Amino acid sequence: MALSYEFLIERAEQAAQEAAGSLLDNVKERALRSEIAWRAMASQLLEVAQGRKLAQQEKLAASHPSNVGSSGLQMPPPDGL
Repeated sequence: MALSYEFLIERAEQAAQEAAGSLLDNVKERALRSEIAWRAMASQLLEVAQGRKLAQQEKLAASHPSNVGSSGLQMPPPDGL
């Protein structure tokens, strides 16, 4: 099952609510650790998604060398395009 960012944030919020409503220190600490873990997973998910998007864009740009000059620099499109 693939995790979504929304699911991970929802679980973090639930853990935060559990911590806020807890009377026992050990339960509160466990819930806070859980919240930190869920938020870390959400952050990592975003970083991976951004990395994939960047890699896909680079791959797409590399597969279309028509706008790259002989020096290897990107050339602007001709006027009127």
